[in-house]
Amino acid sequence: MKKIFLILLLVPVFAGAQVYQTIKPIEGGGSGEYGVYYKDFNNVFNGFEGTYEYSSPVFYFKIVLKKIFNSVGDYFYEDSIIGKYQYIRDGVDINYLGDNVIGITEDVDSKISLGIIHAADPNFCEGCLNEKYLEGAIFDPITHKASSLYVSKKVYNGEQGIQLWFLLHAEEGKLENDFEEPIKLPIGEFFMRKIE
Repeated sequence: MKKIFLILLLVPVFAGAQVYQTIKPIEGGGSGEYGVYYKDFNNVFNGFEGTYEYSSPVFYFKIVLKKIFNSVGDYFYEDSIIGKYQYIRDGVDINYLGDNVIGITEDVDSKISLGIIHAADPNFCEGCLNEKYLEGAIFDPITHKASSLYVSKKVYNGEQGIQLWFLLHAEEGKLENDFEEPIKLPIGEFFMRKIE
């Protein structure tokens, strides 16, 4: 009798824990159907987690990437990579990374979101590892503008890291006769070495 009571007590707990009805692979998963969990079955995102940095005389850039389970407005669910960044240009701290990586989803500053996995493409990145690469966006909290972001694993001069591409579409940047402040991100591409 005690076993039956315990089972009846735990059934609602487990039923409430699963908020999705179907699980599909995030690779080629489609466009976000209601009640579907898009899972990173092959753990591609895990290989991108970590802390990376780039340093030059012009700017310093550091990012922290972390894999999470994400609810998209209680409509569908997905694994994704999120992150924060620090951008210092000409000695001025443009965007600060902050210390609380666990609270990254609630933090309004310095946001990175990567949720699309692409198949390897040798033409995409010279010298990149023949693995999958990620697509997403990076948000500039100062100007409230975003840039498309592509990330691929790479080994450069014997150091492991990632190759980043910030792709700014015309409507996202400063246009001719646009008096708004331009996006405060290092637009272009560069290699970031893994430090953690």
